[in-house]
Amino acid sequence: MASDPPCPQKPYKVWNFDKTEGRIIAASKLEELQLKAKTKFDISTNIKLVLEDGCIIDDEEAFQMLQGSISEVFCLKEGESLSFAGPSSQSSPSAGNTSHLLHLVQRIRNKQTSLHSQPKRRKSTINLNFGWMVFDETSSKFCQIRSPRGGGTRIMEMRLNSTYDVLLEIGKSTFFPNGVSHLGIVEEYNHEVGDFCGKAITAQAENFTLENYVLNLKMTTKPRLYLLSKKKVQEQEEESNESWELPDIPEIISNHPTLEEPDIPAIPDHLLTEQASGDMAQAIASPVTIRMPQMPTCTVCTERFSDTFFIPCGHIACTVCAAELEDRGQQCHICRGIFTSSSKLYF
Repeated sequence: MASDPPCPQKPYKVWNFDKTEGRIIAASKLEELQLKAKTKFDISTNIKLVLEDGCIIDDEEAFQMLQGSISEVFCLKEGESLSFAGPSSQSSPSAGNTSHLLHLVQRIRNKQTSLHSQPKRRKSTINLNFGWMVFDETSSKFCQIRSPRGGGTRIMEMRLNSTYDVLLEIGKSTFFPNGVSHLGIVEEYNHEVGDFCGKAITAQAENFTLENYVLNLKMTTKPRLYLLSKKKVQEQEEESNESWELPDIPEIISNHPTLEEPDIPAIPDHLLTEQASGDMAQAIASPVTIRMPQMPTCTVCTERFSDTFFIPCGHIACTVCAAELEDRGQQCHICRGIFTSSSKLYF
């Protein structure tokens, strides 16, 4: 009598109880699937194979009949039960999808809360443009010292909590290295910190910090400050005047003889004609007028005289505003053209 032909093997997805570990096992009989599952999952005790809905597979004939309709089975040890969110624990497929979406929404909310709760890292430093201006007695204004003469604008990284005194000392040490510059020693000048217009910020010095200064002016780019230096000429004159006393006027008169007015010979009448005497009188009476050149005022700040011109357009501005325009893209404020350089204008 001929034996029955062997049943063809079929692959099955075999999972553990919580569907965290799975194996692909090929088997043709229930007993063969059980033995291979115990080997794959390293189980020494008895096991049972169940479907996703919790039905136990314990009959060979039923297994053979279900081969075409099942592809996933679960391998459970003694005492284990399914513990994943399968169809048996859900009232309907839509309920499972809703709970899954609610879980995702809650995770997103928790993540956003943790991000908002973390404090933002605050910057403690800022890049500062620091320049040097010296008071010019002729024009009665502060003029910027250019780079070839030891000035220019220096980009420095400064702490936001820097006070007025700190900025003042940094400015003096930068433009008076070792206490000396090409214009003299640091003790010969009175120093203040000011803006690019040459206006001192001494009134704010008591409660001044670099951070407050930037916030008050709402600066979006690098802030610009200057060391304002003015020579101590008036103080020296006052000291010299105090040390020197004028002698008494009676003493001067007694020690010096009286000066007599020299005799000026008169012009003879026969040499003076009517026309000559009229010309002489007109020459004596007419005043002498001396015209001084007028220096135009800067059209940018309207405070200082225009002493710098741009190349090649030739338009003029003051030294401070010219340096500011160079830092902001070298664009002329009148013709909007790009200038390559600037030079000093002499009247």
